[in-house]
Amino acid sequence: MTDSVASLLPHTPPAILLQEMIRKEPGSLTATTILGELGSPWMEAQGMPIAFGMEIIAQTAALVITSQAKEDPNSRKLIGGRLVSSNIFRTEHEYLPKNDKLSVTAQLADSSAIGYFRFNGRIERGDEELLFVEFTVLALYSE
Repeated sequence: MTDSVASLLPHTPPAILLQEMIRKEPGSLTATTILGELGSPWMEAQGMPIAFGMEIIAQTAALVITSQAKEDPNSRKLIGGRLVSSNIFRTEHEYLPKNDKLSVTAQLADSSAIGYFRFNGRIERGDEELLFVEFTVLALYSE
């Protein structure tokens, strides 16, 4: 994977919460992050509040969408997205750890021709699942 996370996301620092893409398969992407290295204004002493995990996974989903669009010469440029629904948000944690390498995966479950995408996503530390979400986003494209 030669593209950087920053070149594919419609975000600018400090809002980019991923560091590296490590695995890409059709409809799925895994990235990594060490939150304490990002200089994030949302970091607290205990770590990053778990609710930010939704944004981290959504950014991974955006990488899936942009990766698919890059393979289609007729696709439009992704300029953003909106969370439409979160059907499952499962965790036993209040914070994401700030100094551990986290693996973030977004797996496309379904999509529509008008830009709705349903994903399953997870954040893991080694074999430990820290957060699992099932959610739908609406992709916003340039004209």
